[in-house]
Amino acid sequence: VLGLYSERYPDFGPTFFCEKLSELHGIDISDETVRKWLIEEGLWKRRRKSNPKRRLRERKPCFGEMLQLDGSRHDWFETRGNKAVLMAFIDDASGFVFARFSTYEGTIPAMTLLWDYINVYGLPMSIYSDRHTTYKSQDEYAVTQFGRAVDELGIELIHACSPQAKGRVERLFKTLQDRLVKELRIRNISDIGSANGFLEEYLPVFNAKFNVLPVDDADVHVKPKDKLDYGRYLCIKEERKVKNDNTVSYNGRLYQIGPKAAATRVMIEGHIDGSMRISHNGKYLEYAEIKKKPVKRHPAAREINYGLNQYIPPASHPWKEALYKKRINRENYLAGLRQGASPP
Repeated sequence: VLGLYSERYPDFGPTFFCEKLSELHGIDISDETVRKWLIEEGLWKRRRKSNPKRRLRERKPCFGEMLQLDGSRHDWFETRGNKAVLMAFIDDASGFVFARFSTYEGTIPAMTLLWDYINVYGLPMSIYSDRHTTYKSQDEYAVTQFGRAVDELGIELIHACSPQAKGRVERLFKTLQDRLVKELRIRNISDIGSANGFLEEYLPVFNAKFNVLPVDDADVHVKPKDKLDYGRYLCIKEERKVKNDNTVSYNGRLYQIGPKAAATRVMIEGHIDGSMRISHNGKYLEYAEIKKKPVKRHPAAREINYGLNQYIPPASHPWKEALYKKRINRENYLAGLRQGASPP
């Protein structure tokens, strides 16, 4: 046992090490016995838990009444891969965990996590998150895309004022940064796709081990009778102005809207799978992307004809009548002077 610990599990805690001994090596032994052996060999030190004085908030009584949501950016793959973010829900009543790996903590990963969750368990009553810009806008009067989506789904979004307020999900990450990192190491998993595949088999075992029974055994998730189009809500919605040629631009691309759509402004939905839809007054419109933008043709510069075949109006032309009369009067005046007439 000590040889295995030194060779393969030097950073494992005694309890987790005993689980791996039983699971992978067929050795069943008490974790307290192993802890005593490790301390005697100087391979483990007793750790004293801090006991901060904070007011304890009671758990919610029912499964699905409140989910705590957060993301943890960490070296989940250690030196085998890049850093990743683990987006996780933990049910406040039971400690049930639902999680997915992503490249960053943002609107699309949060919507993807919620999409996967509600397709299996239904709509939770509320979500408890921190004040990350994904969940709460810095503008007091603005709403984030995620906040707008959960509001349309009828889910209450609550913002915590401190990390301690959502301590359940914070402690979850502390546990997973120890246990899950080592599970991924044992299996040599180093990418997000493989890690998400592993979570599907790992989380049921994890939940069975650490879940608690809620005070009330009722499941308060809302499961609509008719299948909802969740993509209508869990998407990026932006309003756009329709141009005179019935086109609209979005993300640097130009789209032609169907000729029957008499709309001056439309709503564009950017979905988490990369697709998009255009709607007006709740009705979806037909559209097609314009692959090649029309080239604007400038009129050719007018050639200037310097006196060649150019019409020159006569002096008696109405446009020149005043100048013509003035010139004639001057010529008559000069002629009179030449003949000796006295000036007027």
